[in-house]
Amino acid sequence: MRIRDWLGLSHAITNPQLYPLRLIDTFFASVRIATGLDTGYAQLLTRPIGWASWYKATLPPLEGTTTRAYPPCLEESRWNEDVPTLRPGQLGATARLFVRLRQLLESGSHQRLQLAVNRLNRCALRADDEDGVVDSAIGLEALLSDGNQEMTYKIGIRMAALAILSGHPDPPAVVADMKAVYKYRSAVVHGDASQLAKCRTMKRDGQSVPTAQVALEYLRLALRVVAERPEYLDAKAIDEGLLLRAGRLPPP
Repeated sequence: MRIRDWLGLSHAITNPQLYPLRLIDTFFASVRIATGLDTGYAQLLTRPIGWASWYKATLPPLEGTTTRAYPPCLEESRWNEDVPTLRPGQLGATARLFVRLRQLLESGSHQRLQLAVNRLNRCALRADDEDGVVDSAIGLEALLSDGNQEMTYKIGIRMAALAILSGHPDPPAVVADMKAVYKYRSAVVHGDASQLAKCRTMKRDGQSVPTAQVALEYLRLALRVVAERPEYLDAKAIDEGLLLRAGRLPPP
């Protein structure tokens, strides 16, 4: 191999943007959707086939580079804790989601789904709840909104409809949760400091939970449902196929 060729190859190996990041991130999105675990990656590796720049004993001649695509919480002594492992059911769910998401995204006709997946991954990597709730809201809007009119209402009832498909027992509670999420989002994007502290947490089953966490849970749920039922990637199809047909479309 000529020196010029080697230098070009070396640059490619150490440049994260030349790796199949969309495919990698789709896989990690599938893990997050299926499990809710804090996860990510810090290295990108290649294994040369038929060549190597160096060998060490019988170890495979891996090449690669470092990156940072993992939650900041993993640096706060979490490295010393036991690593969570996926149960068989979670493994199966992750595999199915990855296959479905990959098929849908590689078709090139579901840009809003790609936006929602990207925002899910960004949200999972945020250190700040305020940034996280905005990411989750953008992801939910990509999947459930068809305009700016009555957006909170539409997203709330459409999210409730998807929750029914997933077996959620209390659709009105979903609508109430989404109102709380959007109240927090509004306080963040409009810089309403007087509301931020009030909206940062919400009540669930008598307990206080972070609103950003609830928003991320619903984005995971929505992505899981539309991956399995891609006909509902058209938000209006949720109205026509679920809400109007069932007589469950409440007044705004």
